[in-house]
Amino acid sequence: MWEDIRADALILPYKNHLRLNPLLHKFKGLTPFHMPVLVSRIAVLLLALTLLFAGGAFALGRSLPEPQQLTYTAFFSRPGHNAMDIYSLDVSHWLVARLTAANGIYEDSMWSPDGQRMAYIQENSSEQRLYVLNANTHTIRGFGGHVYTSLIGWSPDSRYISFQTVDYSGANLNLADVVEPDVFAVNVPNNTNARIFWTPDSTHLFYLVKNGNQAETLYGLEPTCLPAGTECGGYDIATLPFSYLGPARALYEWSPDGNTLILSGAAEYQLDLYSLQLNCPAQSRCTAGVERLTDTVDDETAPTWSPHGDEIAYVADHSNVGIFDAATGAHRRIYEGDRAIRWLEYSPDGHWISVWSTDKRTEYITYIDLVDVQTGAIYPLSDGGLSHWFPAWKPLASEQ
Repeated sequence: MWEDIRADALILPYKNHLRLNPLLHKFKGLTPFHMPVLVSRIAVLLLALTLLFAGGAFALGRSLPEPQQLTYTAFFSRPGHNAMDIYSLDVSHWLVARLTAANGIYEDSMWSPDGQRMAYIQENSSEQRLYVLNANTHTIRGFGGHVYTSLIGWSPDSRYISFQTVDYSGANLNLADVVEPDVFAVNVPNNTNARIFWTPDSTHLFYLVKNGNQAETLYGLEPTCLPAGTECGGYDIATLPFSYLGPARALYEWSPDGNTLILSGAAEYQLDLYSLQLNCPAQSRCTAGVERLTDTVDDETAPTWSPHGDEIAYVADHSNVGIFDAATGAHRRIYEGDRAIRWLEYSPDGHWISVWSTDKRTEYITYIDLVDVQTGAIYPLSDGGLSHWFPAWKPLASEQ
């Protein structure tokens, strides 16, 4: 599954060219009598380097930095061949590898919270199917086949994947159990375009549904439904105090302490940030409380938590990136652009924010930028000839 792509296809912020000519010039004129000496010296050098790196790795142990990986879909076209594949960027070394088979359309990659599996959607001429890649064994498992599949979301314990499907009979919410494995429908009303999220202990599941043109309604799945896998209904928890829910990839990213969800909503045509706190006793229905966090002249959408929970990044006025200090309420800008930003996500170590944006003239040309949170430096992954979709960070093993 881990197939290296050609060196000339790598998309790298830095381009270091290895200069071999001076080295080859030194070997010019060597005769066969010089070769044993040369080979022995090279062998000694390689042995010394091996011992050096092995000793360093032994001494440092788990303190060696773990590579940070960002997966995304990129469109590649050449005569007679078009494909949308999922790629993995090792941000620590700026190396790229292709993860899918280059024979179809693969998109919407999303890693499980434990970093052991990657869910994605594969599309062919007649259906879309949810697949799960095991990062350790490189085995792949498919779940169902539908006309349209979207809104993938993992449960915090990495066992279930929630996703929405649309067939000719209508829309459905589904849960895929990656342990058993099995798929069952979440039999709830008003599930079109519903977005699912969970409590941090994976015992309660919720979804938000547009309630006419007036408000978003928060529903909960009956707690007895999980983990039995039987079809059952939901219950109304609360009506949120805004009429429009701002765009975001999903609503299951809790604050690192597991207490708060951040939403973007509009009351009186102004998008602001709200906090959603849930009280969910064991095996009981939940209650919810909503608090408004910001009230600025900017539209604030697509919020995402920093790994330490001290900051929240958000899209400001649809084309810029702002940082909200959760303790002081202060705002600062780290990115200003001229494209429509779809969503943001912090890297696991908090050093980067991935920015997924769309050309304002068309949604078919998309870009991914990495923004240094401290300096504001921007490193584009796009080279202008490819479109990039659905960036997702793989969690670090040390945080699992």
